[in-house]
Amino acid sequence: MPTSGTPNNKPPWKAGEKAYRASGARSSVQRQRAKLLSFFVPWVPSWRVRLWLYRLIGINITGQGNYIGRECYLDTEYPELITLEPGSKLSPRVIIFCHSSNSDLLRPVKLGADSWVGAGAIIGPGVTVGAGAIVAAGAAVFANVPPGAIVIGSPARIVGKVKSPARPDSADPLTLP
Repeated sequence: MPTSGTPNNKPPWKAGEKAYRASGARSSVQRQRAKLLSFFVPWVPSWRVRLWLYRLIGINITGQGNYIGRECYLDTEYPELITLEPGSKLSPRVIIFCHSSNSDLLRPVKLGADSWVGAGAIIGPGVTVGAGAIVAAGAAVFANVPPGAIVIGSPARIVGKVKSPARPDSADPLTLP
């Protein structure tokens, strides 16, 4: 993710979508390649090939153990603003977007290590999902999720906490109030 190019060394995305495009953080060739690949990447049968293609599009996928399910929409306008840390898992039909064109809003999205996002969930601009957090299927997340939290609903709200099992063979890794 670019971090220089604006006065006071602020990241270019802080000035908004129009200023970010004008900064030249991504070339038009990179943008066109991302748009072209985004038409078929969600339906590629192999998750390993999908990960490789999403990296080619420009999404920051670090480490091992990541998974992106079929039919996910990851913002291809600004893929460099999406970061998936090691062990992040996206179930099918998850939507992650970094911008809103009608309001000039542009913010990065980060999924922490070993986080999991359930099927059909929506992650909005500027959201950080903490390490080990769980976002339930169909949740709409527009605020940060603390590490180890379990969130559900639209808008998403915290309903529990993931506990570390005392023993590896522990049967119940979740705690709900």
